[in-house]
Amino acid sequence: MLNLTPKFAHIPAEAFTRLVLAQTRSYSKPLSLGRRAQVSQAFAAETSNPSAESSWGYDSSPDRLVPGHAYYATCHPGLEEVVAAELSSQHIRAQEVIPGKAGVFFRGTDVVGYRANLWLRSSIRVLRLLAKGPLDSYRAGGDEIYTFFRQAANWAQLLAPRQTFSIRARVTSCTDIPSSHLVQIRGRDAICDSIRDVRGSKPDPPERGQVADLPLFAAVFQDECSLYLDMSGDSLHRRGYRTAMHASSLNEAAAAGVLSLANWQTVSASEGQVLADPMCGSGTFLIEAALMATNTAPGLFRQQWPFQSWPDFDPSAWHSSTDAARQARAKWDGLLLGNDVHQGALRLAKQ
Repeated sequence: MLNLTPKFAHIPAEAFTRLVLAQTRSYSKPLSLGRRAQVSQAFAAETSNPSAESSWGYDSSPDRLVPGHAYYATCHPGLEEVVAAELSSQHIRAQEVIPGKAGVFFRGTDVVGYRANLWLRSSIRVLRLLAKGPLDSYRAGGDEIYTFFRQAANWAQLLAPRQTFSIRARVTSCTDIPSSHLVQIRGRDAICDSIRDVRGSKPDPPERGQVADLPLFAAVFQDECSLYLDMSGDSLHRRGYRTAMHASSLNEAAAAGVLSLANWQTVSASEGQVLADPMCGSGTFLIEAALMATNTAPGLFRQQWPFQSWPDFDPSAWHSSTDAARQARAKWDGLLLGNDVHQGALRLAKQ
């Protein structure tokens, strides 16, 4: 059977530990008592050296035992252990993998972030932490959001001329921040003002239906804000292999998660395996099963990613990651069978 228990490494970073404890609560229920004990023990053993801040705002402390960034991979509730196993696999090799609620925290270098976007099957988005900090509950919530965003990063350095940005937000249990809309408005004001002070003009919004060059996600929980760079842009379930979508097609990430829970990746490794779906619709289960059986990275079908236009993008590391993913593909001698009463859905499946 597939071992879905994540590998817990020691957690050397005080800030990351606090983020896990706070943000796990923000995605509904807290960590289990067993996992909270592991995190607490690691936290108690952590040194008190202050961490350095880079010009972008994320933590770049030189005393980290695991270099790089703090990430959060979002997913459907119930698939956290599946995503944790994917992150711990040889394809991604993430460190400090800790399941939360509807997502998984992990750490790693830029390359780990690239691999996560290429290889994660059951995740929705890969978010990279940019900045985090408390909000003063005695000040107006909108003003606090504005100040936080204004100080979160060197926006003129992060966003090139003619590039666009967008903000999504989730707000839970805050003193004077009633809605995500307030976070989006005041955050956008802060970024535009910061760039206008440097260039004399503010960036344009992305065109309708287009992914911004710099997608941002803000999680605001109990007067604390964590701001992420959305590496994925479009949801990862939009693999890129479909030319047309059925109106009620199954979410690809959910399908891959169910197949993992059914241990399909291990079962398919046996010779001559058959998977039949008598109500296949547009074939999502069968397609995802084929990708898993042939060890095909689902991210290989995408042509463009937001992080490819970021200032710290490493083309060489990205090309190495995609080349390794292509070389990892394998032949499979099994059989996939699908049928459905809806002929239109079958035509989409054949496409």
